[in-house]
Amino acid sequence: MDLGKEQGEESRAIVADELSWIESFLAEGRDYLVGNSLTRADITAASLFGRLSGTTDHPRKTETFLPPRMSADQAAWRDRPALAWIRRIYAEHRKA
Repeated sequence: MDLGKEQGEESRAIVADELSWIESFLAEGRDYLVGNSLTRADITAASLFGRLSGTTDHPRKTETFLPPRMSADQAAWRDRPALAWIRRIYAEHRKA
């Protein structure tokens, strides 16, 4: 989709807020969003942000084109704790 500048900035802010929300859980020392093991909450977060995280364990990593602005956001956000956590979730729990 080709969002206009304003819509793109609004969407970017929403994604950043959601990543911050995940990071608020991780800052408490949690390994998972709910409880002490992988749950639907973790799977949902990982599936929603998997492509953005840059994980090499995503099942469609080579089939999906990222638009230039999303690629730029992916690069800028790569070191965010939430995206590092999502890469870990894929690495530890995704079966090929």
